[in-house]
Amino acid sequence: AEFGGNAAPDPLAVAPGASEPALVTHALTVQGPQQGMAMITGRKIVENRAWRIPRGWYALHVGAQPLLALGPEWVDRMKEAWPDVPPERSLPSSKIVGLIHVIEQRPAAECLVDLQAAGDAQAIWAVGPVCHALGGAMELRRPIPHSGSRGLWEISSSAREQLLRQIRDLPVKRYAPLPLRDSG
Repeated sequence: AEFGGNAAPDPLAVAPGASEPALVTHALTVQGPQQGMAMITGRKIVENRAWRIPRGWYALHVGAQPLLALGPEWVDRMKEAWPDVPPERSLPSSKIVGLIHVIEQRPAAECLVDLQAAGDAQAIWAVGPVCHALGGAMELRRPIPHSGSRGLWEISSSAREQLLRQIRDLPVKRYAPLPLRDSG
């Protein structure tokens, strides 16, 4: 399913996230090759959207736009979070670069307060409106060319076959859960 504009996807029209990597059928696109690489290497485990991404595994697609297309503040965040980030031109774009596991969603204000209270460096990424915590990722050795779209979108059958062949022998990188404030 394809979604235009800023409309949130209809959860009934899109299959939820996969329960395991081998069952992935949908992807989401992020802008900026550095952002995609930061997500699949654990340097950015908070993804921001205006809508809720259902929990589960998704292919991570990096679009053609550079990180700067999101605004200079995103470039500054990346430099602070990953000072020696590789140049964007050296990283894949317009490709599926890996899989990510969305494990929870929180309002941005709550997420930011929780991360700041814990002194967690991930606070730099908590801008929302909805923050999605990543619980893990798998980095493809050979990124798969694919066009992207807004919202959650279905991976082509040929790309899915390539994806399944690659992930058979790939490890899952597990990320620590985001901190919660002590409510006592």
